[in-house]
Amino acid sequence: MPVFGVERTVLVTYNQNLYLSQMQTLLTEVSKRTEKLRDLQTSLRRRLEGSVTRGKDPTVESVRNQVRGILKGQHMKTLITTQVGEESGKATLQYQFDHAALERLGSQVLGKTILFTDNGTWTDDEIVLAYRGQSHVEDAFRTMKNPHFISIRPMYHWTDSMIRVHVFYCVLALTMASLLVRQLHLKGTDVSIPRLFNLLNQIYEVALIWPRGPGRPARRQRDSFQLSEMLPEQEEIFNALELRSLAPAVV
Repeated sequence: MPVFGVERTVLVTYNQNLYLSQMQTLLTEVSKRTEKLRDLQTSLRRRLEGSVTRGKDPTVESVRNQVRGILKGQHMKTLITTQVGEESGKATLQYQFDHAALERLGSQVLGKTILFTDNGTWTDDEIVLAYRGQSHVEDAFRTMKNPHFISIRPMYHWTDSMIRVHVFYCVLALTMASLLVRQLHLKGTDVSIPRLFNLLNQIYEVALIWPRGPGRPARRQRDSFQLSEMLPEQEEIFNALELRSLAPAVV
């Protein structure tokens, strides 16, 4: 299929969760817009009935401008039809929600994503996996902007060579962290890199130093190390990564 004048493979995907999310957002926006239109309609009706006489009556054009502002937003003009008129020299407003338009959006637009690629040899599954793989790349960039872990910034360097080295070890740290997350995933624990570091950072090794002298504890109880109390999730990660083997002196 030609896209922007070039032959491309085109694929349309559907996601039920995306559909439900978009539908909920759409209906929420429709509710907000209709409430504003109802308030405007009530105000105009009061002026027509003579119950409000103060101030200058809005013109038909000014009401149309207000309506355009209220319906500013994706699909709003499609879902809500309006008619601004004039009666006895005063502006009037009628509006209606178009249920048929909502059904068309639901069947033709909501929940759907159009993908196109120049990789004509890819299967449908490969195209979808490549598209969804972008989220992992975007997540990696977000992780490297984290000010606490694997952060490229702030960067206290000014020469090209030093900047390259700094970026290199940040990417290396991201790679190693990703391998840890992968190892945890293979063992049935799914956690993000920031969450993993936050949990591990809260595990402390406490040194127990006993005073020397009369009445001191037995030798095996002196000057030992002990881990801080861990949350169930921390305990799960600690055991899955076999971190206890790295601290043989901990009791």
